[in-house]
Amino acid sequence: MAERAPAARPQTLTRDEWVARYSVIEVSGITVTKPLPEKYVLDSGLTLLRVGSFWREDVEQHVYGIGQAVSAMAELRSRGKEMTLVTPVFVFRRSGDGAEPVMSDAVLRKAAANFVRLFEDLHRRPTRG
Repeated sequence: MAERAPAARPQTLTRDEWVARYSVIEVSGITVTKPLPEKYVLDSGLTLLRVGSFWREDVEQHVYGIGQAVSAMAELRSRGKEMTLVTPVFVFRRSGDGAEPVMSDAVLRKAAANFVRLFEDLHRRPTRG
């Protein structure tokens, strides 16, 4: 008898529930690909914060930055200060109820180009009355 491939996991979370669940992603390791592939555990840990999303080829791509940098940018923004912080950009997409990293140079370039706009949408300056 032939084995059956496992069925795709159905999505049980709504989009809003998924976004809430994956607003913060904790990273406990990193894989290095050059010069030799190795996995490293990060003692300090790494927190990725979701700053927004965009659509590409009918798939919603969720954009993340390193938590400490995003928080510092938000703090500076709230004080009306200019900011010159940089954070690497990470992209995940929904896979069932999980988050799957996106490994596409084109998507990462689009995310990097949109990062500041996505950040400003999330952390709008308070309106002055």
